[in-house]
Amino acid sequence: MIGLIDPPTGWLFNKKSGLLIFFESYKKSVSNNLQVYTHLFYANELGEPAQIKNSRLHSIECA
Repeated sequence: MIGLIDPPTGWLFNKKSGLLIFFESYKKSVSNNLQVYTHLFYANELGEPAQIKNSRLHSIECA
């Protein structure tokens, strides 16, 4: 059994690849099956999101 896990929220930036990932809680997931959206972005030269690459829905363990 998996203990209580807080869903990840916020941004992660990989300078080497120039990609940003944004974690967003899926509001319709049930408490015993939490899910998280990840949105992957290409970053501009300032490290800001410039263009979305993809969005995916993951289990909390995978996210």
